[in-house]
Amino acid sequence: MVIPVGLGKTCIVSITGDKSTLYIGPEPDTFFVTTNFIQIGDIITLGQGVLLVDGATLTLYGHLNQFDNSKVILQNNAFLNVPQQYNSHYLHQLQDNASFESTNSIVDANFVYQIRQYDNSHYIAKQTFFPVWNFRKIWDKSELVLEDVNMVGDLTINDSCQVSFTRCDTILPWFGTAAGDTLDYNFPDWDTVNQYVFDSNLNGINGINYSVSFDNCKGVMWGLESWRDSYIKIDSSFISIAFRIYEDVTITGIEDYTFYWNLIFPFNDRFCQITKSYLHMWFPYIYDTAVVYIDNCRYAESKAHNQSEMYVTNTISDGFPSCTSPVDNGFLFFSDGIVRTFSSSWFNATLLLNNTCFDPRPDHRISYNIAHDESYFLAVNCTFIDSLKPYALDASLVMFTAIDSLSDNVIGTTVDVLGSAWIDAGPQNPVTFDCYNLFWSPAGDSVWTLLEESTNQVDSDVLATWNTTSLSAGKYNLRLTITDSFGDSLTAYKTIILQTSTGITEKNIFTDGLILFQNCPNPFKELTVISYTLKVSGRVSLKIYDITGNKVLTLVNENQPAGKHSVVWDRNDDSGESLDSGIYFYQLKTGNDFSLSKKLMLLK
Repeated sequence: MVIPVGLGKTCIVSITGDKSTLYIGPEPDTFFVTTNFIQIGDIITLGQGVLLVDGATLTLYGHLNQFDNSKVILQNNAFLNVPQQYNSHYLHQLQDNASFESTNSIVDANFVYQIRQYDNSHYIAKQTFFPVWNFRKIWDKSELVLEDVNMVGDLTINDSCQVSFTRCDTILPWFGTAAGDTLDYNFPDWDTVNQYVFDSNLNGINGINYSVSFDNCKGVMWGLESWRDSYIKIDSSFISIAFRIYEDVTITGIEDYTFYWNLIFPFNDRFCQITKSYLHMWFPYIYDTAVVYIDNCRYAESKAHNQSEMYVTNTISDGFPSCTSPVDNGFLFFSDGIVRTFSSSWFNATLLLNNTCFDPRPDHRISYNIAHDESYFLAVNCTFIDSLKPYALDASLVMFTAIDSLSDNVIGTTVDVLGSAWIDAGPQNPVTFDCYNLFWSPAGDSVWTLLEESTNQVDSDVLATWNTTSLSAGKYNLRLTITDSFGDSLTAYKTIILQTSTGITEKNIFTDGLILFQNCPNPFKELTVISYTLKVSGRVSLKIYDITGNKVLTLVNENQPAGKHSVVWDRNDDSGESLDSGIYFYQLKTGNDFSLSKKLMLLK
């Protein structure tokens, strides 16, 4: 298909399904956008092709790829609008001496937008407004010039690149430290940075072959990329560190947002130490066939690449600005923790989540929990706040199994077992849901009794009705297995207590439809999530009591609509910071005086 554009020239639009690819070049040609224009599909500029957006809106549902010496120009209040479905859905890539120039314009991709520069490319933005966080990568002697840019975001810097920031703010530059590089250094204050150049001319820095200048910039959150065979020693600084890990290692007790007098990271293939410094964020990225264990930590995000394996327990993933995910055949197991934004799996990778709560940061533009390509996203007994349950794209598969609660826990009655058993297959995946099986067994007994077998999927509803008339009080185990049409399965376990009489501290549901779930994680140190369901709207209070019955904190006291609600208790907020380790109770109460409560454990 050929359509006329520009100065009597032509561009080629290649039709693929319901999308098209717009090619500009390689012959001398300018594609003018002077009135609002929508492109459903990629834009590729080649050779001497030029895309010029002048005082208009270009809405792009696709990638922007620039090659050769081609140019993209935004000017006179132009608006490049890239509506993404999730973080890094679309990319802007520049290669082979291509250039991008923006003046007095807006670039908005609604979620985190990835901008990648290779091969002597040039990206210049002046007086340009970026409403959301961006993620930039620059390699191969490329150039980046930003002036009067309000939100720069992440920037990874390697090779012999030149970067210049003038009157910019909210910058997280990641200075790469390759094999043989040395940084024995302390960074200037991060809040305001004037006339500062980071390069190998600074004392204590050797091997760096790029240059990054800052002039009258604010909010420069210093970051380092730690590669093997490098030497890093940082003193008296505000610092973030991303670790590229190629060895088997165990990491425990390292937390974001923490001041450390002396911290040596536990790697054998490099040296990394911070003294008298504030560790803003840290990022474990695993490669090759490394096997990494992380326990009792708090980090920003993690990724398991290639054939690597990552096992994370009792940890908080802050997810700023991105996520926790495996990539390219990697495997990531995350158990008994909290993810503050989202997770995803990519390119034949497997993500297994167990007893994990998803609690989006209130200051973060949340993305979605997604399985991409031919990957697996497996969730067992997980809680997703604000209905951010995972879904599948392409040929991927999501399997979700959870035993949430019982409608009652008194023997001699008939109770409902509440939970979820479902799958979601991507549009190119022929897998369908086959069945689920729910079993019960007395604690310590290896004999399982079938309670329910069904071919119907369940999402936060009744899995089975259980007649407990002939049972004795005590602990019981429940086992829920879902199976797909290819024979793959996923199993969740839960231990419950049946008792002889109603007890407010064990009861989960009342006749008016209140459901109170066990907090997650439990025990916890800093953050835990309490979820409950209201059948009808009304006045609700949620309060914390100590073991003697004294109220120590009110989390909710307001009118709320019917439906499922979740509350995050951050013990560092309000009076919770002064609480000692031990057992506490949380009580949910409605205006009609129905109430229920459960036990939790707080650790220092």
